[in-house]
Amino acid sequence: MQQAASTGSLGILKKLVAHEGATAGTDLVAHLAFGLRQLTKARLEGLHFLVDHGAPVDAYYMSQSKAWRSPSNPVFAKYGQQNALHLAISEGNRDLVKALLALGANKELEIFSLKTGLRQTTPSELALFLGRDDIAELL
Repeated sequence: MQQAASTGSLGILKKLVAHEGATAGTDLVAHLAFGLRQLTKARLEGLHFLVDHGAPVDAYYMSQSKAWRSPSNPVFAKYGQQNALHLAISEGNRDLVKALLALGANKELEIFSLKTGLRQTTPSELALFLGRDDIAELL
């Protein structure tokens, strides 16, 4: 499911859900947002499909992996704890930020990563910190 969300294959997501693939309580929306620099129509449809099938908008990326959250994991140290909104801000993906906000993304949920010096940061603080003033205006 994570790979299908990451690559934006709506057809595969639909097949997996039809065969009892779980979406509720997952971090699939964050997987869809990870590394996404441009929101295409297909990715927007995938986002709506995931949320319509119970995937929470605000789940943290890799939130269900204890190995991911390990202090000894260098990738976790780099990316920290982020959700789809924070990932979209980091990528400068204004369209995805707007779509996530329309779906009810929490504008006050804090994250941390190396980008923020591991300091807890709200979405608007992150946008300003990264010089994404056009996105900060949305928040």
